[in-house]
Amino acid sequence: MNLPPPTDPLWSEIVTGRRKVAFEFLGARMLVTRLQIAAIKDKNPAVLGQLAGELQGLFAANINLPAARNDLKKLGF
Repeated sequence: MNLPPPTDPLWSEIVTGRRKVAFEFLGARMLVTRLQIAAIKDKNPAVLGQLAGELQGLFAANINLPAARNDLKKLGF
C-alpha cells in the first residue's frame, strides 16, 4: 500500500477539518484532534504542512495495523 506524500492536499484537508473522517484507529483519532486544535491556533502554511506530515507519518508508521489499514481504505488507498 502506497501512501500519498505529506504534501498531498488530503492530509491538510483532514488537519484543517475540511474533510471529516470517522477514524477507527484510536491513535489517528487522538492525533487528528490535537492537530486540528494546533491548526486553529496557527494558520501559517508552513505549520499546516508540518501538521499534515505528522498525520501522514502516523499512518506510515502503523500501516500494518488493521484499524489503520481500514482507515486508509476509507480515504481511498
